[in-house]
Amino acid sequence: MSSSTNPSPPIRRGHLVPGLLRRKEAAEYCSVSVATWDRLNAAGLTPEPAHLGGAVGWNRRELSAWIDAGCPRRVEWTTQWKAIVAARRR
Repeated sequence: MSSSTNPSPPIRRGHLVPGLLRRKEAAEYCSVSVATWDRLNAAGLTPEPAHLGGAVGWNRRELSAWIDAGCPRRVEWTTQWKAIVAARRR
């Protein structure tokens, strides 16, 4: 069978885009070093990380929206993100 008749190839596990980014990936996504990311996070200048089991990560979609909003402080961002999520649910 040619590839033109197969509408979508199977998704391979290694090719999935992660929804939660660990600190190294979050720092890279935001174009800063891990040390800078850690300082920003400790100062409350990044979105709140999510905790899943023992893992800590940042929501990739939230980071994208946060960057688009101009990287506001966590205190300001939390309210904005809740409004974005609520609007998506409507």
